[in-house]
Amino acid sequence: GVSSDRLSAKFGISREDQDEFTVRSHQLAGKAHKEGWYDGEIVPYKGSTEENGIKADSTIESVSKLKPAFVKPHGTHTAANSSFLTDGASASLIMSEKRALELGFKPLAYLRDWSFKACDPFEELLLGPTYWSQ
Repeated sequence: GVSSDRLSAKFGISREDQDEFTVRSHQLAGKAHKEGWYDGEIVPYKGSTEENGIKADSTIESVSKLKPAFVKPHGTHTAANSSFLTDGASASLIMSEKRALELGFKPLAYLRDWSFKACDPFEELLLGPTYWSQ
């Protein structure tokens, strides 16, 4: 929260920009679930594949009423435009193509290159993936 407020100030991302992106993200995620885009992608937990962090009925009016959650009173990050606490998890099985075929797996992707990046954990926390992807 504090780090994301610091970065939004550094890069000039306004509260309004964040709220607009938030509403669009929630609405698109709700639509994708409703249309079945995630069928087969989410492992059921206690019989449900519903994600409780998606608020498809979000509006600019509703999210703009929320107060800053981290840097008070002038921060820009709220409960609506911050990452949900359960961001999810994933797993990858990485092996040579030869070994995958021996085991009866069909390769889904090929790892062509990789990189390791580091950044200042105070000034640039949260930017590591951005630097890595460039």
